[in-house]
Parts: sequence; structure tokens; C-alpha cells
Amino acid sequence: MANKHFEYLVLSHMWGDPEKPHLKLEVDNLAAFQESISWYELSSVYREAIRVTLEMGYKYLWIDSLCIIQNSTTDWKYEARLMATVYGNAVCNLAFLFPSMSETPLRDDPRVWNPCLLREATPTELGVYIQHPTSLPRHPTNDKVWLVQRDWPLFSRAWTFQEYLLAPRTLLLGHKNLMFQCSHHFYDELLGPVTEAATISRDGTPYRGRAMGKWRYFPESLTQDWDQEILMSSLTTLKFATDWQACVTEYRSRALTKASDRVVAFAGIARAYTNMGALTYLAGCWAEYFPVTVLWYVGGMVASASAAGIVVQKGEVVEEEGVEKGVCEKAVQNAPTWSQFSIPIYTRYRTKFMFDEDEMNSRLRFETSGDPPPVLWHDIHWSYLDSFQFPDQPMDEFPDAGFADFEGLQVSLVVPMLSVRVSWIKELEKTFDTIRSDGVLDADVSWKPEFIYFPDDPLAGSSPPKNSVLALVSEFQLCRVPGINNVERRLAGLVLVRGERRGTWRRVGAWKLKVKITGMEIHDGNVRHVAERWSGYKLWDVEEGEKWWMDRVTLI
Repeated sequence: MANKHFEYLVLSHMWGDPEKPHLKLEVDNLAAFQESISWYELSSVYREAIRVTLEMGYKYLWIDSLCIIQNSTTDWKYEARLMATVYGNAVCNLAFLFPSMSETPLRDDPRVWNPCLLREATPTELGVYIQHPTSLPRHPTNDKVWLVQRDWPLFSRAWTFQEYLLAPRTLLLGHKNLMFQCSHHFYDELLGPVTEAATISRDGTPYRGRAMGKWRYFPESLTQDWDQEILMSSLTTLKFATDWQACVTEYRSRALTKASDRVVAFAGIARAYTNMGALTYLAGCWAEYFPVTVLWYVGGMVASASAAGIVVQKGEVVEEEGVEKGVCEKAVQNAPTWSQFSIPIYTRYRTKFMFDEDEMNSRLRFETSGDPPPVLWHDIHWSYLDSFQFPDQPMDEFPDAGFADFEGLQVSLVVPMLSVRVSWIKELEKTFDTIRSDGVLDADVSWKPEFIYFPDDPLAGSSPPKNSVLALVSEFQLCRVPGINNVERRLAGLVLVRGERRGTWRRVGAWKLKVKITGMEIHDGNVRHVAERWSGYKLWDVEEGEKWWMDRVTLI
């Protein structure tokens, strides 16, 4: 069938009871499978999927466990790389919401419990519609999860996430009614459009298993004009990073039978992003957006630190009380330390994007409001990706295997650095003393720093290692008309320790510093002048004799 065009469907399902394993293609039965496969050896899900395929008028159905040699590492790795192609080119994905049973019963005619009524059509009402009798229950008690996606067992599995996202259409089977979802719409066969409220938590991450609509996972910024320079703080970039992190967070919340599949089960999504946006995938980050996408952190419980004498603000409080802290999936992949794939999946913590709703709203108000806008945004510093290299590859060359294998991948980042042994609070106090003495406009300013350290291993400790350094990735300034905080500097970066190989560094955490500045006169008439003046003040310096230094660091 090589080089021939044919239409096919794909299957997305769960294994079900491990005591009743599904039939699988293996090395020992390959020859027999090429001759025939017994209908009666197939699971009820497989048989129903074949029946639906034929009823829909198609001849071909992809079932991964019957199309990939399951105990062949070579075949499995080869086919796993093609998941974006296999699912992306399929006509439709048949998604079974529940594990298979010994027998999958035939569907009841839904019109029995949701009768179809006929009436004369009007300009505002249809002539044929569904009306559920008030004397009957909506559906049996055990079907309360019917339209709640987060409660569907299929939506708790990691492998099915990319199958769901990559397929252009999905037919959801297993409940009373058939449901159909494409890139823009979600419909029940009788009830029409299906909506579900509150898919996103307040910090911008999706609730586990609660689909946001496929379009939400593939942001508009994927197709931006790459001939223009990318501004790391633009609203488009921040939206991209927020949506990307939501996608990663949702995926990390889903379970795997084998932890070793964690990287490859996401590779299809990474390949789809690459194909849509001409981007370069780097172990969960993106080369074109590297300074932004590397600013992820582990949050959820209380995160705090006492670094360099800075006044520390407590981090976030976990939303779910009473959950025993620990690890629910160990990190078994050989991923670089700056990748989210290098850390375990914790029971009480999750990975998040460093910039929250406040920064997003500030940027939105800056880009879309009047003159002057209520918030003025000034970029002070952004570090940049100098190069990346995969093992046995030229510099800045991406191998096809790089979507699922990034062992040994390293990046070079140009960043300002400060040892945590230095009392940054004292250095900042000197800076503000100088600012106050420079003139009358800022003679009465006061400032308050709030520093948060987010360890990548929150179970190991809440303070940066004594031998670590703070690498500054981002600094920007917000200036507002009269309010609680007139001017704010916000800095964020990574906490690094030296690697075993000379000249290399390992990530152990992330940090964020807010410096709130008050005491100067700001009004609509002078807000631009104040913002420009304050954007010229340095809170750190790499000049000779200063504590900071600029370095080209190799992160492994």
C-alpha cells in the first residue's frame, strides 16, 4: 500500500483489566497475523471499533497494538515517531471513553428515553426537537459522568491525550449518546452543542482531564510572522507560553502504565507544534521562545526561601488538602535538568508558567488601552539562547529523533549571574540610596522586595543550595498611574549549580523577585516620564567590581 492514498480511522482506548489482556502484535505472532486474526480473540472494544468503521463506510482502522510490534523496541520507536502523522492524517478517531468489558453491549436507541417530538416550525423554534420527559430520570445514576469530560476514564490517560489532540475529528463512544468533536465544535448527537463550565483554574492551568477545546491547545501565535523579531514580553508570546504550559500541565496530570513512555507519548504533540509553527522543539521548551518557556516552576504547596537576606513572601497554598505529599511518578527519562521531563510528577505539586494572570493583564492593558495606557511596560533585560546541540549532531541541528530522545541535549544561554552567598538585599539597598541622592524627584522613594524560590524538588528543601547561583533570565518594569504600587520591577530566572563536567551547569530550581517602589508623584501627565526615568535605573550591574557577572552558560 506504499504511496497509495486511502482513508482510514484510528482507535483510542484503554487497556482495561490487566487480568484480561488485549490481543497484541508481537514478534512471535507476526507471521500468523499476516495471514489472519481470529475475530473471537479480539476484545469487545476492538470488535465494536471494527463494526463502527464498517458502518461509517471505511475499510481501514489503525489499532496501535495490532499495527506496532509491541515487544520490538526498534519497531516501537520507529512507529512512535510517526504518531503525529498517523493520527493527524486519519479521517476520524474512535475514542472509547471506558475500559473494555467482556462484552460491550449494543447501544440502546436513544430516542426511547429522549423521544423525538414534531411540531410546526417557527422562525425561532425547530419543528423537530428532543424533549426529555420530566417523569423519567435524565439517565441512570451511574451515568452522571456522561458529559463531564474530566470523569471519563479515557481522559485520565496520557497516551490518549495526543491521540485526542492530533486527530482532526473524534467520535466519542461508550455513553448513551454518541458525541462528536472536531477542532472547533463539540456536539452530542441529540442534545446539540456540549459545553462544560470552568475548564480553567484561576492560575490559568486546566483541571485534570477537562478538555479546553482543541483550538485552545494550539494558540494563534503558532502561525505568527517569523520574519519579524520575536518580542519575548509581547502578549502573543506570553499567550503562547501560557497555552503551552497548560498543555504540558494537562499532560503531566495524566497517568501512564509505564513511566518510561512519558517523553514519547508527548512527542506527537511536539511534532504537530513544529509542523504548524516552524518551531524547534527542545525537550519541552522551544528554541524560538526559549527564555520564556524555560521559566517554568514547580508550585502548589508553600514555596519559600531565605536567600541573600531578602524578605521572603510565602508561595501558593495547595488547592487540595489532605493529600499525602510525595511522588506519583518518578522521572526515568534522561532529560536535561532544565526540562520538565527531568523531574518527577508530584502528588501535591505541579509545573506552572512563571508569569501569572497579573502579568498577562498588565501586558494586555499596555498593548490595547488608550494614551497613556493604565500600565506602562518596559523590558529591562531578556537573556537569550545562544545555541543548542544534540549528541553527535552539528550545532543548532535538530535530529528527527529529537522529539522523543533528548538525552545529552545541551543549550548555551547568555545570562547575568549572582552567587546566592552574596547579600543581594544589601546591594539593592545601596542602589536605592544612590537613587534617592541623585535628585529631588525620587528622594522619598521606598521599596519592598518579595523573593520566592521554587525548588524543582520541593520535597528536598525550601532554600537554594549554598553553592548555587541566580541566573537572571527576565526583567521588566511596570509603571502605573496612582495606585498601591506606582512602579514595580519584576525579575525571574533559574537557580543553577555546577555540573560534573567542567563548564556545565545544572538547573535545580527557579526564582522570582518583585520590587515594589512607592513614594514618587505619578499622574497622567508625567507617567511616561517617570516610567522612562525609572527604566534607566539598574538593580544589578556587571561592570568591573560588581557582584554580578555575565556568562555564557552551558545547561545540561
